[in-house]
Amino acid sequence: MVTSILSLPNEILSQILRDECLSNGDLGRAECTCRLFQANIQEYIAPRRRYTFWVDAVDQPAWRLVRHLLVNPKLGEQFVEINVKWKRRTAGDKETWTKDWKWKRKEVSRIRKLTTRWKMNTRTAYNILRGKNSEALLPLLLCFTPNLKSLDLGNINRDIMDCGRSEHAQALEALGVDINYEIGSAPGIYSSESQMFMPDNHQLFFFDNLEYQNESGFNEGPRKLPPGLSNLEHFSLGVQGKDETPFNTQDLFPVFCFPKIKSIYASGLIDNGDDMYSIARYTPNSRKISPVKHLTLKSYGRERSTSIRLDSIKRIARITRNLETLVIGNKSSRVYYSTKKRDEKLARRFLKYSKDTLDPTRLRINGGSFTNAGEYDEDAEKREGLARRQRLFEQTQTRLRNPNVSTDELHSRICLLEVESGFLSDWSHSNEREDVLRHISEEIERGWAPKFKALHLKFRSYVSRDRGLAPFDEATRPGPDFLAAVKKYSERKSPHEFSLRIEMNVQNTELFDLCDIGKLTNLQLDSRFGKFSEAENELENFINLLAIASISGQLKFLTLGGNHYKRKAKRLDSLWDSLDALQNVVSGLKSVTSLTVKHGYLFHPSFLLLPPENVKVLSYMGIMSPCWWRKFAKHPFTGIERLYLSCDSIDSHEIKSLGIADEETCASFTDFRLGELEVSGLKWLSVSESQNSAYPADFFEQILKNNPQLPPYCLQAIVKNKRDLFTENMKAKIPQIVSSCGKELNKQLTKALEGYTQDFATAFLRQQKPLQMDFEKVITNSSLKLLTQQFENEHALSFVKSCAEAIRKQIGQDEGKNNADKKLPGNPSLDESSDSDFFDVDEDSSDDSDDDDEFEDYETRWARGEVSYEGNVMTDRSQGTALPVSDESTDIADESDEEDDDYDDDDEESNDNTDYTGSDGDPGSPPAPVGFPSFRRRYI
Repeated sequence: MVTSILSLPNEILSQILRDECLSNGDLGRAECTCRLFQANIQEYIAPRRRYTFWVDAVDQPAWRLVRHLLVNPKLGEQFVEINVKWKRRTAGDKETWTKDWKWKRKEVSRIRKLTTRWKMNTRTAYNILRGKNSEALLPLLLCFTPNLKSLDLGNINRDIMDCGRSEHAQALEALGVDINYEIGSAPGIYSSESQMFMPDNHQLFFFDNLEYQNESGFNEGPRKLPPGLSNLEHFSLGVQGKDETPFNTQDLFPVFCFPKIKSIYASGLIDNGDDMYSIARYTPNSRKISPVKHLTLKSYGRERSTSIRLDSIKRIARITRNLETLVIGNKSSRVYYSTKKRDEKLARRFLKYSKDTLDPTRLRINGGSFTNAGEYDEDAEKREGLARRQRLFEQTQTRLRNPNVSTDELHSRICLLEVESGFLSDWSHSNEREDVLRHISEEIERGWAPKFKALHLKFRSYVSRDRGLAPFDEATRPGPDFLAAVKKYSERKSPHEFSLRIEMNVQNTELFDLCDIGKLTNLQLDSRFGKFSEAENELENFINLLAIASISGQLKFLTLGGNHYKRKAKRLDSLWDSLDALQNVVSGLKSVTSLTVKHGYLFHPSFLLLPPENVKVLSYMGIMSPCWWRKFAKHPFTGIERLYLSCDSIDSHEIKSLGIADEETCASFTDFRLGELEVSGLKWLSVSESQNSAYPADFFEQILKNNPQLPPYCLQAIVKNKRDLFTENMKAKIPQIVSSCGKELNKQLTKALEGYTQDFATAFLRQQKPLQMDFEKVITNSSLKLLTQQFENEHALSFVKSCAEAIRKQIGQDEGKNNADKKLPGNPSLDESSDSDFFDVDEDSSDDSDDDDEFEDYETRWARGEVSYEGNVMTDRSQGTALPVSDESTDIADESDEEDDDYDDDDEESNDNTDYTGSDGDPGSPPAPVGFPSFRRRYI
C-alpha cells in the first residue's frame, strides 16, 4: 500500500519540498494546498528561497518583485540565492520587445532615497526610474537581501538589444525613440541613444556601483556595500561553450574584497585595458587580504587572441592567501605563453602565498598540477581524464559480462584514449599529431614521397609538447626531425619541383635556418605572436627577415601586416627612419609580383609602402590618413594591373595624434579631395568600404577617369558597393518619410471632415426641422461620400505634393556627412529630470504645428481654406485682398449662401460648434432639402 505524502514526517517532507526542480511558483501553489505544506514551506523553505532574476524577459517582469519589496521589505530576507538569466530584446522580433514600466509617485520617492543611501551612481538611478533596462534593478534588489549567500550573473549580455547591422531603425522603435534624421543616420542615433541605458564605466550596473577606497594608496574594496553583498559567500559569472561571452577581468576585482566571499568562479575573462583600480596595479595591504578559498578563472575561449594577463594573475596570487582550491585556464593566450616552466613558476607563486591552506594536488594551472612526490606535471589533468576513461572502460567490461546488460550500456563500451600533442597549429588547426609528423619524416627520408612538391608552414601560433619537434624559444635544434627532413628533401629538388610557403610571426632569423629559403615562393609576415611591441622594435625584425628572403630568387607573393605604432608624436622621427629602411628592402625584391599590406595599417597610417618594380597585383587594407592618400595620388604605380583596396575610416584618436604631429587631417573624407590621381593602366579594380566612407570624395571619379579600360564587372562592383551603402542609409530614412506624410494626410482629412459636418449641421438647423432618429446615419453617409469624392478629385494632388516635399527633404541631406560631425542630443541625467518623468500619469500633449509645411501657390492655400472663391472673385483672408479669377475648377456658390460664408469665417476662428439659428431680424432663406449645400467647399 502506498503511503500518503501527508503522513510523512516533517524532516522527509522538507527534503522533498527543498528539491531544486521545484520553482518558486511550484512552492507557492504547494503552500496553498494545505496547512501542512504551508507550515513546512514557511519554516524550512521560505527562509532559503532561490530566485531567478530575468533581465528584460517579456514574461518575467523583475520590476514587479521590486515594487512588492518596496511595500514589504521583509520578504527580501528570505532570499539566499539569486541566479541571473539574460533574455534581451531582439530588434527584428517584436515579440521580444519588453514593455517599459512606470513607477508610482511614492515608489519614485522611496527609490531615490535608496539610491542615495547606498551611493548608486546617477546613471544607475536614472535607469531604475526610466523603466527600460531591467538589469539596473539588480543593485536595487540587493538592497533588500541581507541574507544572500550565492549570486550567479550567468552568461552576461551587456547590450540592451540584439541589433543586426540593418536593424537600427527597428531597434530605435523598440526603445521608443523617434528618429531625427537631421542629427544623423539610424546607426548613429542608436549608438547614442542606447548609451543612455548602459552603465557608465563598467560592463554591468552591478560593477558600476562597487567603488573603491584608496585614500591610503591601497585598493581596499568597495566603499559601501549593499546588504545583499555584505554576507555573500559564492559568486560566479560566465559559461563555457559556444555561447560564451567575454568579460573584462578588471571589473571582477572588487569581488575579491567582499568581506565574506568564499568562492569565485569566472569564465570568459579577458584583459583589454588598464584601469586605475585594475588587479594588475593592485598593491595589497597586509590587513586587506581576500577571504576567498575556492577560485576558478578561465580565459575567453580556447582559440582566441584575448586572455588574462600574466601580471593580473600574479596580483591575484598576492591578495588571495587563504586558497584551498585553485583552477586557472589561460592556455590559448597570445599574450601569455603556456609552458611547463612558466606554469610551474606561477603555481609555486600561489603556493607561496597560500602555503598554510592550499594543497599542491588541488591546484590546476592550464591542466598542470603537482604530484604527491612534489613534482610538477603539466599533463596532470589529461592523466586524470585518461584514468577516468580507463575506469569507465573497466566498468563497461564488467557490465558486459553480466547477461542482463541493457542496450544503452552496450553503446558505452568503446573508450577512446587520446593524447593531444599539437604542432605548428593554426587557430583553426590544432590537431596535428606527433606520430603523423614522424611518419611523414620517415617517408621523406626513405624516398617514399616522390610527389611531395609543396609545403605550407604556419608559424603564426604553435603549441609544442615535444621540444625535439619544435626547436623554438629555449630549445636547441634537434637531429633528424620533420623540418630537417623536409629541408634535406627540398635541397635535392629544383625550384620547379618543390616550393615553400611560410606564414609566420616576426621572429628572429634563426627560424629561417630550418627551411630551404631558396624554394620560398610565398611569405606572409605578421606582428609578433603574444607580445605587443612598439613599431620601432618590430621593424628591425621585419627588415632582417625580408633581407634574408630576398636571397630567394623565387619569392613571388609577399604579405605584410605590422603592429600599430604608439601614439606619441615625439617619437615619429626615429620611426620614419626605420620605415624608409623597410621601403628600401622591399623595393629590392625584384622577383615579387604580388604585394599585400594588411592588418589595420603597417606601423603608421601615413606610411605608404610602395611596391617593387615588377609587382602586378597590389593590395592595401586598413586605415589610411589624408597624408597617405596624397602620396598615393602622386605615385603612378607603373606596371600595376590589379589593384585591391579595403579602407576603413580613421578614428578621432588617430586624428588627434596626427594633428600633434603636424600632419594633414580632416573630420570626414567626404570633405577631402585629391584633385588629381596619377595611377593608370589598371586592368582590374576592387574596392570595399565600411558604412562610413573611408575614401576621398573624388577618388572614384578620378580613378575611373584615368582607367577607362576597366572591365564592366569592376564598374558594376563599384556601383553595387555605393548603391548598397546608399540603400542602407535610405532604408533608415523611409520610416521618417512615411510618418511625415501620414501626419500631413491625417491633418488634411481631419480638417475636411470637420468642415463637412459643420456645413451639414448648419444647413440642417436652418431648415428648422426637429432632430430625426436617423440624423447620425444621414450625416455619416453624406460626409464620407463627399470626403471620398473630394480626396479622389482634389486632396490627392495636395497629398502628393506633401509626400514629394517630405522625400525631397530627406534625400536632399548630405549623405556623406559623418555622424561624428553632427551633435547628438545630450543624455538626460537624473538631476535634470523630475519625478513626473518616471511615475505613471496621463500626459495631455497636443500638436499645434499645423503649418509646418506651407506652399505659396494659391491652389494649395485654397485647399487649406486660406483663400475662398465667390463667383469670379478670389478672397485672400490672410491679406484681406480680393482678385478676379476665372471659373476653372471652382463650383459656383449660390447667392443665398453668402450669409453662410460669413458664418463659416467666424466659425473657423472659434470652432466651438455652437448652434446657429440665423441672425437677428433675418429668419434666413426658405428651408432647403436636408443635405449639404450644392457647392463643394475645400477645407484643406
